[in-house]
Amino acid sequence: MILRKSLFAAAAFTAAVGAGPSVDDLSYEELISLVFFEDPNAYQDPTGYFCNFIALEDKDDYCKATMTTIDRKLCKVEVTRELRATYSNGKGREFLKSRDLFALANFDLKELKEPEIDEKHKTIRQTFETGIDVKWHEGYQYAFVLDGNGKYKSCLIDSVEKDMTQSQCEAQGQQPREAFRKVSLIFNPDNYNRSIAAIRWLQKTVCPLGDEL
Repeated sequence: MILRKSLFAAAAFTAAVGAGPSVDDLSYEELISLVFFEDPNAYQDPTGYFCNFIALEDKDDYCKATMTTIDRKLCKVEVTRELRATYSNGKGREFLKSRDLFALANFDLKELKEPEIDEKHKTIRQTFETGIDVKWHEGYQYAFVLDGNGKYKSCLIDSVEKDMTQSQCEAQGQQPREAFRKVSLIFNPDNYNRSIAAIRWLQKTVCPLGDEL
């Protein structure tokens, strides 16, 4: 499926940017942007950073994103992403709507393990674990296979075409609100150290490690 790699890499906040100022020279907004979009300027236009590499073929397609601080004392940040993207000259369509809350104060950096390196896609995945909730997620994500007239034909699940109704396809993609004590973030290798440093600096200067939410 198109966009399967580029779209959901972007959904995981993957971006490629070069080195820049030391993290202790950055503002709070720039630090947050560095963590979630790997670019300190992303807070000025989250939609532009998230949607930059997502193709929108149909006139009704759209893509947008926001990043909002909910509680500065916890560096609790809400990231929303929403899109309708048609691909492969009208052969398929993906839908995504997500609301993610992250409490960076509760990321336990003392327990970090060696990150997972994906040589093929040139990414680094770091998993953060703690004894309290660090992330909340809700939304939906599903994909349609379209017929020659651009109408619903079948459901695409894990890149496999499934014979079910459109309503069943939409239902299986619903993601009710859920809390997590483990969360993974994906980074470009060139930005990994700087993004982790941004979390450390936020915990030191803005939101010391919390023990409750």
